[in-house]
Amino acid sequence: MSTAIYIIYIVAHGFIFGRALRLRPQSHLPVWALFIIAEVGLIYDNMIIALGRLLGAGDLLHTLNLHRFLIHAIITPTLILVGFNLLKRSGAQWAAGRAVQTVACLITTGLMTLGLISYRALQLEATAEFGILRYHDISGQGPPIPAIITIVLLIIFGVMIWRNVKWPWLCLAAVAMFISAAVPMSLVGPIVGSGGEVILALGILVTEAQLQKVGSQPLTISMEPSI
Repeated sequence: MSTAIYIIYIVAHGFIFGRALRLRPQSHLPVWALFIIAEVGLIYDNMIIALGRLLGAGDLLHTLNLHRFLIHAIITPTLILVGFNLLKRSGAQWAAGRAVQTVACLITTGLMTLGLISYRALQLEATAEFGILRYHDISGQGPPIPAIITIVLLIIFGVMIWRNVKWPWLCLAAVAMFISAAVPMSLVGPIVGSGGEVILALGILVTEAQLQKVGSQPLTISMEPSI
């Protein structure tokens, strides 16, 4: 049953990926490519979990799961830049300032660095539960701080976008992601959190589509800090 649900997640992320590719040429947002890359990573993530029982525990599955954790460490914080671009284009003029953009880039870089530090300390162990076989971290590092901060910032961005253009879906999707991530894996495994990732990705996608629909002028984040 769990494998079937993960196949549904893969199809859902594939759909979102395809729609995101169609939106990017219209929006002219270089940062939108980060969302597209994130979707590729999430397709991989769900695919490895779905294939776990077929591949069986061993060096191959261990390596593939290491890549899962690396992908999350790198791509999760980049959603801050995606959400920040959506906020700017919803009419938040203050977000267009060079200093604010630099802060957004520095926060993203800092969280990526923290994620990579945690990645280097991983100790993976195979676990078979709830119908899936995967490797999970037993190093006892505590909650994933970069992911938590990213989701909280997306909720804040979503609230502001809701206020600016009366569009609630980024906020609601980020809240759903936060709640799903808080469900203990000991109760249901990662399946609820993975579902939250689908909802969050869909919230980002429909928010981008809505901003294009209302005709907001696309702006871009400069990746170079001001001097």
